[in-house]
Amino acid sequence: MAEAEDRLLFCKRALGELGTRSTITSLDPPDGSQEAYYCNLFFYDTRDQILRAAHWNFASISDILTLWKAAPGTPENPTIPTAGHLWSVRDPTPGWLYSYIHPTGGILQFRRIISGSAYIPFDVGFDTYDRVGNVLQFNSTISAITITNQGIGYAGGDYIEMVQTGAICGRLPIIQPTQVDDMGRILLANIMYGGSFVTNGGSELSQASTTGTGSGFAFTANFVPHPPGIRVILTNAQNAIADYTGPVTIALYDSLFADALMLALEAKLALALLGDRAIYTAKLKDANDAILTARVRDGNEGLTTYEHVPDWLQVRGVSSMTPATWQNPSYGPLFSV
Repeated sequence: MAEAEDRLLFCKRALGELGTRSTITSLDPPDGSQEAYYCNLFFYDTRDQILRAAHWNFASISDILTLWKAAPGTPENPTIPTAGHLWSVRDPTPGWLYSYIHPTGGILQFRRIISGSAYIPFDVGFDTYDRVGNVLQFNSTISAITITNQGIGYAGGDYIEMVQTGAICGRLPIIQPTQVDDMGRILLANIMYGGSFVTNGGSELSQASTTGTGSGFAFTANFVPHPPGIRVILTNAQNAIADYTGPVTIALYDSLFADALMLALEAKLALALLGDRAIYTAKLKDANDAILTARVRDGNEGLTTYEHVPDWLQVRGVSSMTPATWQNPSYGPLFSV
């Protein structure tokens, strides 16, 4: 429950620095106050926008990607292309040697695809055919859930990957608790990714994995139509590793990142609780300044090179004239003031 306690303390500080002269006793579950309601409403979206605003070293996560398709002639697909072979739906998108299954849950921004010690160009796509050329039938996704087992040991902000027995699923759905009680039982949860299913059924979905320590969570779901197919990562990298920005616990926050998040949260609480647009605007400007300062400090923790990159390359995602660093994506937007 450390994360829930840290988030409660963080929001108490935001309210205190804003000068609301009010306090909160619980966020998971909320204590019934307007302050707790708006802290829950704003915290995660505000955090995620600032996480996307820079390539924060403390939020860097690496993971091995699962191969989906390989082009003919690669070691993974030694099939010799027939004469005149240009492209088949059994192959990755034209121009790429490999496609990998997009690891949807908990990814806020892809940074790089790594193969060996090199950074490899990549793109994100959508595939509607399986490996043998059949049209994918993943035509449903989760739209709402009814909790049947609250589980135990969860914290707000956990990501939970769910599986349904007997269903054919292209990507497992991802759920995030928004309210938990003092035992870590889930009271409310958001659908972060609805998954892609062939069969809906009425069976219960249960936990396959989680970023936290909770267990036992289960629910039944309502389904809605989903475009047939799956998201993929396209690259020429063999044995690709993804480097991306992911959600991390408050205990790992860089101090300058925490300052920026605090200011942005104060801004949104000022407008919601006090109706004061002047404070809202001033706090968001301070948050943007804090993000700019934090970008510099965070960037200086790694190897820094000084070189000019033409603007026509920058808009295409090229951050350096050194090919090894190409397609390191630009920073996400600041707050609109």
